This record gives sequence, C-alpha cells and structure tokens, in this order.
Amino acid sequence: MPDRISADSLLTVVARTGFRKASMDDLAQATGVSRQALYNRFGSKGALLDWATQSLIDRSLAEALLALENPAAALVARLAT
Repeated sequence: MPDRISADSLLTVVARTGFRKASMDDLAQATGVSRQALYNRFGSKGALLDWATQSLIDRSLAEALLALENPAAALVARLAT
C-alpha cells in the first residue's frame, strides 16, 4: 500500500494543520485511502508520518545524488538542482 500513498499529500496536510490537528480522516482523504487501511498498515498517525518523512528524505537524497552524478552539468548547476 505505501506505493499508492503520496508522502507529499500527507506532509501537505500536516504542514497546513499541524501534527496534532491533522486527523487520520484528513490524512486518509488526502491520500485516497481509507482511515482503517492507514491504521492497518501503519498502526498510528505517528508511524504514518514517520514513513512519509522518511520517504521524502529518501527521495530528496536520491535526487541530489543523481544531480551530482551528472557529468555534463557544471558543479554549480548540479548543486543548485
């Protein structure tokens, strides 16, 4: 199921409302997955947001490494990407 859930959608809700005010219903609606499915997969709102945060970090790192490995671009361009 995490393949279908958008970490960006989850983090957008949390950024807009804050962690404490973001309900599992809000998060479920943002992802298009039922609240029960989120609880079944992650167990808690905290675990769900831990997953979303780690997904964002992993994706950002992968994109940064890919940009740095582009030999055709100047170093300044690779770092700014």
